[in-house]
Amino acid sequence: MDLGKRIAAATVGVDNELTNATEASMGSAATSNMRQVMADIAAMQQRFAAATTDLQRVIEGSVPGTRRSRCA
Repeated sequence: MDLGKRIAAATVGVDNELTNATEASMGSAATSNMRQVMADIAAMQQRFAAATTDLQRVIEGSVPGTRRSRCA
């Protein structure tokens, strides 16, 4: 048996394993990316809620009849 055949026989499953590992890595990267997108959306929702609260305070402070007395 020549050296090329020995190497081919020894590495029969390596190509399949490499393909499987590459595909799994791609799936893991996609999952990681999706988790990051979800985290970014959650952060945007929090900023939006805070901005909504701030805007509501501005509206309440500037619309006649909605001002609260600050005199105690």
